Amino acid sequence: MHVATKIILGLGVIITLVGVLFTISGGSTLDNITDIDIEEVSVWNGTDGTYNFNDEEMLIFVRDNVRCDSFTFSMTNDSGEYPYENDKCTDDGSMPAGHSNDPEGWYHIGSVNATGEYVIDASSAVYLAPSLSLFGEVLTEAAGGVLSALAGLVLVCCGILFLILGGIFALFLGTEDTTVGLVAGPGGFSTSSVPTTSVNIPLAATTDVNSETPPSIPISETLQQESIVKENTESSFWEIDDSRDITE
Repeated sequence: MHVATKIILGLGVIITLVGVLFTISGGSTLDNITDIDIEEVSVWNGTDGTYNFNDEEMLIFVRDNVRCDSFTFSMTNDSGEYPYENDKCTDDGSMPAGHSNDPEGWYHIGSVNATGEYVIDASSAVYLAPSLSLFGEVLTEAAGGVLSALAGLVLVCCGILFLILGGIFALFLGTEDTTVGLVAGPGGFSTSSVPTTSVNIPLAATTDVNSETPPSIPISETLQQESIVKENTESSFWEIDDSRDITE
């Protein structure tokens, strides 16, 4: 196999594998898009205390070991009590009806939108998370997953193209052979190895039934002829030198 074919096929395999890994990574990110760290995005947590709201929707999260039907939450200030109600629970009351979309280990059990300072009292520890922050987290995760998956698909396509190109090279480029040839030099002829590239061409396109194959001279016979020529040249040189001595 020609060295160029090996390089193209190797690049095709590597690029394809990298693309597959990117695609799998992007798909995994999209599958886990709801796995948000509530503790990291929350702005307040506890069972009682005060918090100053600024007219922003706050989502109320509790751990997934808290029953929906037994959870209580209240907010009061100088104006009175905030009108809060839990989200609807499942039929057995164990969890919120929309629990399937909640982050792992958490229940989104309600939400509030108030302004000013309120005193909070809850039956279990609650975590207040701004809805915009959660939306930003989800959007960032989704964008990263989509881009990773798209990049993987592009790399897979490029890898497949390289593999196809390598297959074409393997069919038509052939192999790299080493041919022994004769090279003329000052001292006569010498042998040398010359790398050549063979091309795979159909036999019907290159064979002529009416043509005769020219005779080929074996390398050993050529070297023998070269030795004879060299000996004759040396003997002629000594004869000329002897004639010069006699003349002198």
